[in-house]
Amino acid sequence: MALRGSLFRLLKTQLNHSCQQSRAQSVAVLGAPFSRGQKRRGVEHGPKVIRDAGLIDRLSALDYSVHDFGDLTFPKIDKDEPYMGVRSPRNVGAATKKLSGAVSRAIGAGHTLVMLGGDHSLAMGSVEGHAQQCPDLCVIWVDAHADLNTPMTSPSGNLHGQPVAFMLKELQDKVPDLPGFGWMKPFLTSRDIVYIGLLSVMDLVEVNPILGATPEAIETTASLAVDVIASSLGQTREGAHGALHEIPAVNAEDTEQLRL
Repeated sequence: MALRGSLFRLLKTQLNHSCQQSRAQSVAVLGAPFSRGQKRRGVEHGPKVIRDAGLIDRLSALDYSVHDFGDLTFPKIDKDEPYMGVRSPRNVGAATKKLSGAVSRAIGAGHTLVMLGGDHSLAMGSVEGHAQQCPDLCVIWVDAHADLNTPMTSPSGNLHGQPVAFMLKELQDKVPDLPGFGWMKPFLTSRDIVYIGLLSVMDLVEVNPILGATPEAIETTASLAVDVIASSLGQTREGAHGALHEIPAVNAEDTEQLRL
């Protein structure tokens, strides 16, 4: 009986120690104020608005050691004409490459990273940066949209609807070489990604202060974003897509010469 009591106390002590270690994780916050993956401006203000809504204090109150790395800067590439219908490929390629390096360095330093965007094209950089340090990673994609269009299937040419296609090895022959994306190589398989809320009602929060009807509406949305980050909950939003039963392959004869 004494041995049993000693083992129980030892186990309890070890569990308490493990919980304390997990609660003392180092969290890095990195802003990526970028919006050229789509035509609508405003989401580049997301990092500031979410910070102003109290993100750093909220994470600190959860006993995390929080390191705010500020915002990355993304110089605009003026000569960035569409390529095969894809809008702003050079700007998006440069931005996601820069983000990937910053994410990789933060993860390599031992931090758990919270990246604040920005439009969805940034996922190419943030997930790829994680993959550099964690090559066996899996992705949980919480969105109403699959973001799985390729340049050949996108009706708009906006890269914010295409990041997953660039990540998946199975779609390597469906994605043409784009200017600015020479650094990007597929690193996930379809078995490595799980969708939640796909074509349904669940979506993460998009913070675009330009679209806010009132200051109160902007503040409410930003506060919700803080809640999502802190508690892994989401916001519902309806979405719909037309059916696509086959992804067309890249036709080399139709591919114009790559212009860097």
